[in-house]
Amino acid sequence: MRASWGEAVEIVAAAQVHTIKTYGPDRIAGFSPIPAMSMVSHAAGARYHSLIGAPMLSFYDWYADLPVASPQVFGDQTDVPESGDWWDAAYLMMWGSNVPVTRTPDAHWMTEARYRGQKVVVVSPDYADNTKFADEWLHPHPGTDGALAMAMGHVILKEFFVDRETPFFADYVRKFTDLPFLVTLTERDGAYVPAKFLRAADIGRRSARSTCPRRRPRACAAASTTRSPGCCSSRPI
Repeated sequence: MRASWGEAVEIVAAAQVHTIKTYGPDRIAGFSPIPAMSMVSHAAGARYHSLIGAPMLSFYDWYADLPVASPQVFGDQTDVPESGDWWDAAYLMMWGSNVPVTRTPDAHWMTEARYRGQKVVVVSPDYADNTKFADEWLHPHPGTDGALAMAMGHVILKEFFVDRETPFFADYVRKFTDLPFLVTLTERDGAYVPAKFLRAADIGRRSARSTCPRRRPRACAAASTTRSPGCCSSRPI
């Protein structure tokens, strides 16, 4: 069926309005096919999704050659240090990347840093090329590395957030991750399950002097207070 550009745009806009109204803006996700686009078009799309409160994904999520947690948790794709910074690390973990094979031009940073006393840990189910550089080799059964990662995350959350609050960890996740964002709960089958992000509109009207849009998600700023990222105002829970 043929359609004009105006009709196609109207259909897309109507679908997004319906999704936002019914399920919330965080149920819409942007996709960036970099590098097959200009920075202007990428910035326009990213800005649009930011304004409506939708997450921005990347082409890595489509090609599946980068863990999707990078853009989903940190809000930025490939926001990692360049390989030259491996030289400055005292502890290097290689997981999901066989560096001597897949990143051959960068591998020398890893091998040379070992002369400075750097400890190298490799997580791989097989004895890959990078395993021979490891001081410790973790070889989980294929398909179980996700459970290993969740176990590591559990230890970090328990020992540095639940049992006691560690300022370094708390400051990092508050500034650089989506951990402080508050999520509403809904009852399902006698239990509460995660629903939509809590937005400014969900906790009452904003004041006339506030510059914080009602669509913005709320994040935990401190004990018993919330704030929207990018705004200077805080509000008691």
